[in-house]
Amino acid sequence: MEKLDRSALKNKFKKGRLPAEQDFANLIDSMVNILEEGFDRSANDGLRMSQTGNGRLLSFYRNIAVDSPQWFLELGSSDNKLHLGTPASPRVLSLHASDGDSGARIAVGINQEDPQATLDVGGTLASNGRRGQFGELPVAADGQWHDITSALTGCEAFEIVAGVGGADADGKYALLHAFALNTFNGKNSITPHEAWFGNKCNRIDLRWQSVPELGQFHFKLQMRVQCPYGKDIWVKYHLTRLWFDPLMLDSNQPPL
Repeated sequence: MEKLDRSALKNKFKKGRLPAEQDFANLIDSMVNILEEGFDRSANDGLRMSQTGNGRLLSFYRNIAVDSPQWFLELGSSDNKLHLGTPASPRVLSLHASDGDSGARIAVGINQEDPQATLDVGGTLASNGRRGQFGELPVAADGQWHDITSALTGCEAFEIVAGVGGADADGKYALLHAFALNTFNGKNSITPHEAWFGNKCNRIDLRWQSVPELGQFHFKLQMRVQCPYGKDIWVKYHLTRLWFDPLMLDSNQPPL
């Protein structure tokens, strides 16, 4: 098909001109055909597009006359994936959604075609900071032990960062960074790194506590300050889970 702009097409159909068959063909081919072009617009969905064969869904050009696009979008050929890439790096960003027996799974890959985690980065990660989830269970700075996890069993690993400060005139402050490991309530470990200001008993402690009412293999993680900080003072902490196979079921699977 000869590619003509609007002005050229209009000239073919001016008053007194006799358009040829090819002119009508060019006019028809210049219009969007929903079935052939694979895109449409609706009130509910907005702009709708379908991918043609093994081609791409959308390509972005700085200059349309250049053969190679700057960026492109394409759907995975056999699964629910959307890829954003460049000719040199075709999988800069991969979005994956699936429904399995264990529920919906959403994964985002950066330089990873098949992301294996919620965010799977095939490269170096740099950030100004890092923290776990804010602790959901309250820990009063009253010198008593308080749960920071529910009852657990199996093999667990956590990273904990906690901090507390008393009233300004009290001179009581403490920070804690620790790793806590437990395997079926057997030989367990807590490795703390601590800093405090004032009395040594201003420190923050962690311990694994058995839950005998649920059985000998159940446990939970607890936190306290060694000395009370006063009324309405709370320990703030972040908790990061580091292990996701508590029953070690993946040990029966060969590496990917």
